[in-house]
Amino acid sequence: MNFSLAIAALNLGKKVQRKGWNGKGMFIFKTEGREIELEQFGKFKNGNSEAIEKAREIGTHKGDIVKINAHIDMLCADGSITVGWAPSQTDMLADDWQELS
Repeated sequence: MNFSLAIAALNLGKKVQRKGWNGKGMFIFKTEGREIELEQFGKFKNGNSEAIEKAREIGTHKGDIVKINAHIDMLCADGSITVGWAPSQTDMLADDWQELS
């Protein structure tokens, strides 16, 4: 399938991958957006209070809430997760996308 259909599948909660990816088990998936407490945001940054202060400084929060937008993540071949995966032009123009079963 093409990338448009892959995006549609992601929006339905499916995991998708390219047939041509050379890493075994690699796929992308959509992570839904959510709102978290500002103090929790700092915990995501390894307890770094700088993250909390930066959020306050640049106004990325409403009161004590930080909104995290929906985004696409990737499970990599080594088992790690790339947060905020961005497709290359080759990925976007490819027609070898497939859903994982």
